[in-house]
Amino acid sequence: MVKQIAPADLSSLLNGNSQFALIDVREAGEYNSTHITDSSLIPRRHLEAQMSSAVPVKGCHVVVCDDDGRRAGLAAATLEGMGYSNVSVLDGGINKWSTQDFPTEWGSNVISKVFGEKMEVVHHVPEIEATDLHERIERGDKLVILDTRTPEEYQRFCIPGGRSVPGGELALRVTDITKDLDKDTTVIVNCAGRTRSIIGTRVLQRMGFTNLFGLKNGTSGWVLAGYELETGADRLDLPEPSVEGIAAAEAYADKLADEDGVRYMDIAKLQSMLANREKEAAFFVDVRTIQEYEGGHIPGFRWFPGGQVVQRSDDVLVIKNCPVVFACNQKARSTFIASWYRQFGFEEVYAVEGGTAAWAAAGLDLETGTTEEAPYGLAQARERVRPLSPQ
Repeated sequence: MVKQIAPADLSSLLNGNSQFALIDVREAGEYNSTHITDSSLIPRRHLEAQMSSAVPVKGCHVVVCDDDGRRAGLAAATLEGMGYSNVSVLDGGINKWSTQDFPTEWGSNVISKVFGEKMEVVHHVPEIEATDLHERIERGDKLVILDTRTPEEYQRFCIPGGRSVPGGELALRVTDITKDLDKDTTVIVNCAGRTRSIIGTRVLQRMGFTNLFGLKNGTSGWVLAGYELETGADRLDLPEPSVEGIAAAEAYADKLADEDGVRYMDIAKLQSMLANREKEAAFFVDVRTIQEYEGGHIPGFRWFPGGQVVQRSDDVLVIKNCPVVFACNQKARSTFIASWYRQFGFEEVYAVEGGTAAWAAAGLDLETGTTEEAPYGLAQARERVRPLSPQ
């Protein structure tokens, strides 16, 4: 029989240092309307496909919650069938949690969004209204508009004239993007709403850019102001980092490591952690572009693009209070992302010293392509289901 955990005991877990995962198994709309602070969303119907990467250690304590405990009980049984040996269901679900005055929040990726708003206020991150930007475009002002969303989002729609520079690539590529621009060119950073543009603008502010703004409310604010978005844009190519660009990025990385407390992990220590990853919880994340990841990555690292790692920290660190190790080809991009996680308040945050280049230099093989694990039970389910021809 699945164990239950009382709201007070879950609260103690959330306020302690133990490693555990709090999984909300409702649908996204329900989760976004209200959920327990620091919970991660994995709808019940996605458990078989997502749990092995979200919670890779089967002995980890997993707490499952929903609104009243009924779906959570079914989900817990599924998890036990998958081999998870320490599963608890929140007694009475979020309904009981709320009636006992424990905290809830609403929205998605709240940790990162609240952090972004804090960064804007504390560091006076400059922003520009959509109406002001539109006037500057119409006047023909010297502008470069950097869209920090994913390439897929960018291609669907963007601010007219904007170019795609995903957030995790910004600090590495910006020197080469701007080196041939006139000195009085204004740099505009945008996303779909607020967080990624604030984060991107803060990156450039910290690198020393001064003629700089983040677009307030991003593409959403642009539409609300009555302006048209560009669709199908193909300005996706990122400049290959030059010697000058790499030097600027690595100098910035050194500054971040010193100021934010980023720790570097050598290859020997990394090998040890990877060897124990099924027993000792840790997350290993490659923050480069998908093309670079597929071209060769450290075995055991999953791909999660850098900008999205910052935007979706609750999707990355599903197990609380456990180490996270970031990697890129050298150290710049992994340090950038690790510095944000240190600013979030996470303790055990590392960047791989020398990245994939150091791994290969140590005589170790890189893995190519992407590995997509089949959902748990898929083969058995196919055996029980009679296939139906499209005809």
